[in-house]
Amino acid sequence: MSPTDTETADIDLSRGELRQELQSDFTRSVVPLNHRKSQLNMTLVWITGCAGFSTMYTGYALRQGGLRLSDLILAALVGNAILLAYWYGACYLGAKFGQTETLLARSFLGRSGSWIVSAFIIVATLGWYSFQADLFGTAASTLLNVPQYLAPISLAAGLVMMANNVFGFTSVTLWARYIAAPVIIIWVVWLFAKVFATTSTSVLFAAPSGASVPFGLAAGTVLGAIIWGSEPDFWRWAKPRPTVSIVPSLFAITIGNLLFPIAGGALVAVQNYTDFGKVIGFAADFTLGISGIMLIVFIITQIAINDLNLYEVVTAAKNLFPGPRYYYVILFATIGAIFAYFQVINYYVTIASLTGILVPSATFVMVLDAFVVPRLFGLRRKVDQVPEWEQVAWINVPGVLAVAVAVVVGGYTAGIINPNFNWGIGALNAWVVAGGLYLIGVAVCRAVLSGEALYSALGYSHLSREALNGAQTAPVPQPASMSSR
Repeated sequence: MSPTDTETADIDLSRGELRQELQSDFTRSVVPLNHRKSQLNMTLVWITGCAGFSTMYTGYALRQGGLRLSDLILAALVGNAILLAYWYGACYLGAKFGQTETLLARSFLGRSGSWIVSAFIIVATLGWYSFQADLFGTAASTLLNVPQYLAPISLAAGLVMMANNVFGFTSVTLWARYIAAPVIIIWVVWLFAKVFATTSTSVLFAAPSGASVPFGLAAGTVLGAIIWGSEPDFWRWAKPRPTVSIVPSLFAITIGNLLFPIAGGALVAVQNYTDFGKVIGFAADFTLGISGIMLIVFIITQIAINDLNLYEVVTAAKNLFPGPRYYYVILFATIGAIFAYFQVINYYVTIASLTGILVPSATFVMVLDAFVVPRLFGLRRKVDQVPEWEQVAWINVPGVLAVAVAVVVGGYTAGIINPNFNWGIGALNAWVVAGGLYLIGVAVCRAVLSGEALYSALGYSHLSREALNGAQTAPVPQPASMSSR
């Protein structure tokens, strides 16, 4: 395929190719180059995945936790800087190999590692799906002045938000590209500009009463609010270039994880509301003046975010179970809607902190194995094909152990395991532990093992072993003679 074919493929898929994409969504195979999306498409999708009222809720929750607006801004800058560095590797991992997070885990972490990653994704992201539906119910019941129907509205929202996912990633991107992203960008820029132009700095930056949220927990919450962990699920649709995610990530973070949280914290500083529904109501009057229009904006943004949440859950489930995608769309949307009915919104900080720890720890190990381990230890896996389950090794011992320890360390230092203890940024602590332990583990395996014992300990698939054995036994090519040129 020529570069021209690759660049134009995003807009000229044949009807048959489009039908194939909608039916299979490549959840068990590599996304072909002619199905990869343009950078503009990926930018708009990434903005909708990171920008919304849930990140405004971040600012609201941290301000309610006693964080000064200036500290909120600093926490957002620190958390987003860490996130950008993580995204560079995680997004390229998906773009380079064109596979979902859980398919990559088959090659990098083995059968048990892929199961663990699938379970992490389903648990963490289903929590987000429920939260977003619940957040919609909170806002809609306030804007419509029917607070007594909050739980039923949340339940209904969780069920309705499954619609786009039935048709796979193409439907998700169309909603993001032509509807959600333009609305999100225009509205939040207007809100941010107006709140800072019409409110004195003495009000905005006044210190709230009560104890303040620890800075590390604040930065970790900002980071966890928009990190996915399974970035390859989305970025497998991008062109395989190392820098492909830089521009989309900068736009997504600026709009979604700077403007929205700061605006949320600023609105609380202006009105000192303790109910997020009232914050949304005030935002409606403040920017649009009409609750009905605000409700439309809210519907558009929440559907866009939950499109990606449910897409991630279903993709993980397809790694484990057979059957059409829409079975799992209906199943997990229903489960998420039921949890939304019981108000998971009250556990926001825990959900955000946990999201930054679970799947990203595994992704970080895979990034190191793909791009660092070959340089340090001369060990390279074959990852350009998806191994079938019978070709997958049982476990990458140092990889799975590193992830397990990292999750415990991250959960403890983030105050999830022990709410009375918090140290540093829980997600960053987890990644450092995961990466450090994995590189040490590979070094030890490389030093004491060789051949099949080494490949078994590191969880190399049969495809990787065959490629390595073939490379070792292949004849050395001889230089061509002058007469043969």
